[in-house]
Amino acid sequence: MKKNTEKSTLDLDVVEKENEVASEPKKKKRLKKSTRTAIITSSVAIALVILVPLWIFLIGPLLTVDEGGESSSVVTPVEGEGTYYGNLSLYPSIDVKDIISIKVNNDFGEIEFISHLDPDTVTRELRLKQYPSLDLDDSVLSYLRVPVLIAMCTSNTPLRNLTPEQMATYHTTPETCIASFTVEYYEGATQKSQTVYIGDRSPSSVSSRFVSVAGRNSVYEIASMLESGLLIPKEGFVNPLINSMYSETEAVYAIKTIMIGNSGAPKPYIGIGATKQEFQDSLVIKHTVRFPDIANGVAADTTYISDVITKLLVSFKGESVVVIDPTAEEKEKYGVSINSSTKTIYIDTFDTSGGKSLDLGITISQLQTDEEGNSYYYI
Repeated sequence: MKKNTEKSTLDLDVVEKENEVASEPKKKKRLKKSTRTAIITSSVAIALVILVPLWIFLIGPLLTVDEGGESSSVVTPVEGEGTYYGNLSLYPSIDVKDIISIKVNNDFGEIEFISHLDPDTVTRELRLKQYPSLDLDDSVLSYLRVPVLIAMCTSNTPLRNLTPEQMATYHTTPETCIASFTVEYYEGATQKSQTVYIGDRSPSSVSSRFVSVAGRNSVYEIASMLESGLLIPKEGFVNPLINSMYSETEAVYAIKTIMIGNSGAPKPYIGIGATKQEFQDSLVIKHTVRFPDIANGVAADTTYISDVITKLLVSFKGESVVVIDPTAEEKEKYGVSINSSTKTIYIDTFDTSGGKSLDLGITISQLQTDEEGNSYYYI
């Protein structure tokens, strides 16, 4: 499920000599070890785009007025419908704190999101039900939240009183739709649900699709940010952050060992070792570059050490997640199985909590090249 967008080289052969290992920084948590992922790595992170769709699909339409300064169409909601800042919506807006679940059915199968209470922020957020520990990409989640929670129409004049046959011509019936979603939520103490069927593109706007709501004989137009949220596979929602545990200063003091080698090799061919000396009022970390069987205790290049540590512990990010919980066959397919000819990175850190230190192993495929000549790796 590899994207056709440009993928820069993450060349570990360069690490063997002197420079880069990974990609651009993004944000926050350490990768949860409970779920393994296969990821396409890239040197350029995808910029967050939450505000762009909000402007295009929410704020922009609100600014459309006629010469008299009034809205160009009058909102006339019927029972069950709602309004959002003067625009018709499929149903009254839903707060994320009231969400029970969102179930999406599309060409890639069923995806279910559940409401999760973040103990750090004491706020609710959406998580994949099957993989609740995975960190989701908020910029992608915005394409899900806006159409589902706000459900604002791009036209205030839906098609009313249609027969099932007429609705089928727009592919907005359960049998003909290209995708659907069901949102379950609380309205006060009452549990409710809405099911929406997603159909054809609207000929009046390339940014809209026809949709219908279960139990109604109306067809609406809704923004096609659906394309980037409700019509993608579950892997598309996962944050492709491989490793980001520390600030740059913390990473330098935390690293104990970084070893790079070939899979199946008895020992790594290059590594970074550190010794830790604690004094009464200071802490000294001394790093050395190690070349097993060749040299030991070679003086470390401070710039090189800092760069490698930063890339691996602070800003190691891929372009996208390809497979969640890959099978042995999938690992073989992407060249990251134990039998593949790959490179491996092992990271160990000094323990600060009295428990065991981190032991993280990362397997990198051979260099891949697509039909357009773009290079990338699977890890």
